[in-house]
Amino acid sequence: GKPWGDAEKAEWFTSRSKKRAYKDEVLTKIDELKDRFDVERYGALPLDKERYPLYAVKTRNWDSGKPHVLITGGVHGYETSGVQGA
Repeated sequence: GKPWGDAEKAEWFTSRSKKRAYKDEVLTKIDELKDRFDVERYGALPLDKERYPLYAVKTRNWDSGKPHVLITGGVHGYETSGVQGA
């Protein structure tokens, strides 16, 4: 295969219909956790840094000495399932 250029990417984006909203599917749910967990913004997706912020959600009284796990979710390639699998 050949890597897509800007024209191919733009054509692909305009041919897609919106399936879900990051704000509704992710950000509002993270916001609901703020009263029980520590929520820290650590970055953003380069596609649109204001629209797609990334957060870490940790238990209060975090102890780095204890075992921990990272759970992530997102879209890879042309998948349309969203982050619900995580």
